[in-house]
Amino acid sequence: MLVDVQVHDEGGWTIISVVGELDLAVAPRIRHAAAEALGPARRGPTPPQVVLDLGSVHFIDSSGLGIAFGVLRRVRQAAGALRVVVTEPQVLALFELLQLGAVLDVRPSVADALAAPVLVAPAAEGPVPAGGPGG
Repeated sequence: MLVDVQVHDEGGWTIISVVGELDLAVAPRIRHAAAEALGPARRGPTPPQVVLDLGSVHFIDSSGLGIAFGVLRRVRQAAGALRVVVTEPQVLALFELLQLGAVLDVRPSVADALAAPVLVAPAAEGPVPAGGPGG
């Protein structure tokens, strides 16, 4: 399966866009892109604001979920904000079944993710799931 990962900045946000399947086979590639996006070379003086765009992901397994939680942990450690875009019905159903909206800020589009006001909890507030292979 062809998978594409793009990282770009827009309006103070770093957008990590994934197209295709997010599974064990492509997890290292996406983990690397996320690490680069959150690394010191890309970070400025302000906390990171990241959109994980999974809008074109039609399949995600536990490795992919681990990556999302790994990104969440890194962003929270830096007192930043993470939004996850999910639009594909199968992936959205999984997020709803697992009640991931209670932990992840799930949005219907990148435009919505960029437009909503940023509410950031202090870095030390509340535990963040271990994140499995994404951390």
